[in-house]
Amino acid sequence: MFEIDFSVLSYHPSFLTDESINVGILFHCKSTNKRFFKSTHNWTRLEKFDDELDINFAKIFLEGIEEEINEKEMVKLFETKKNFEIKNFIRFYVNEFKFSTIHTVEFHNFEEFIENTSKIYLRYDFDK
Repeated sequence: MFEIDFSVLSYHPSFLTDESINVGILFHCKSTNKRFFKSTHNWTRLEKFDDELDINFAKIFLEGIEEEINEKEMVKLFETKKNFEIKNFIRFYVNEFKFSTIHTVEFHNFEEFIENTSKIYLRYDFDK
């Protein structure tokens, strides 16, 4: 069993309303220090949710998180691999894009958990 932390990234168009839409999920397997960020690719849905949102900015923003999280697995030779702290990463996202509280679960397969959880929180990215 692997202990896995995850946090859902949501877009909130206004501080005054409580509306939000899930746009990504950050995963961290504590025992292996593997991490992965999965973002939405359903841009039409995001655009319909907030027609004032700059979709190109949102794409670049989410791609930036993907690159930062997913490419950090490549550790240079002789470089010390530091443990990733999900709480330290998500604390800077406090405006329109916010991460949820961190959830911790135990699961037997990290990749399978990513797939299953993505189908729940990013369900409109998958076929019915």
